[in-house]
Amino acid sequence: MLPLAFLAQLVAQVPVPEDQSDIQVVSRRLAKLRLDVGLAQGQITGCRVTVTSGDKIIDGLACNAAYRCVRSGVTPRDHLLSCINNKIAAVVLRGDTTLPKG
Repeated sequence: MLPLAFLAQLVAQVPVPEDQSDIQVVSRRLAKLRLDVGLAQGQITGCRVTVTSGDKIIDGLACNAAYRCVRSGVTPRDHLLSCINNKIAAVVLRGDTTLPKG
């Protein structure tokens, strides 16, 4: 399996003031999240959360986002990580708990 332990590298590490914005909160949680994703011949063979973000919604969206990114043709590691982060952040900031269809 290809460990995706680089999510934190894609999220800016900035000090969070007491009046945290939603984006900062999501960024901090994504920075904690770790996935173990298996890739073979451009397809996911498995996915699991190995370190929780501390948010059940984010954790629950992570593998779904990974599958959707790979299905849309995103497989290079750096692009996949960015795609996963973007999909999770968009859903959470929208106040939803599911990824849109498509």
